Amino acid sequence: MPALDPERESVRRVLRAERLLIAKRTHLVRAVVLGFFVALFTVLGVVGGDAAWKTDFVALFGWAALALVFVVGSRVSDRIGEWMVLAPLVDMPVIYVV
Repeated sequence: MPALDPERESVRRVLRAERLLIAKRTHLVRAVVLGFFVALFTVLGVVGGDAAWKTDFVALFGWAALALVFVVGSRVSDRIGEWMVLAPLVDMPVIYVV
């Protein structure tokens, strides 16, 4: 078994930690922005009665709930956080539904 280069391993650990930190911050930003959009669509579409802002609220609330799941999941476990970097793949299909 070849000996591992300690310098390379330390770089890998630092890069992994940085990717996880960026993913956690990205999920938090996504959740905050989606909360803003839920409020915006609710105020302008429902309260204001503007037909241009009416949307499928089930999809919008589901997307916002999924964003919260991503935030919690990425903070609960680093192993889950590694897979949560694929979360932006959810955004593109949902944008067309909303």
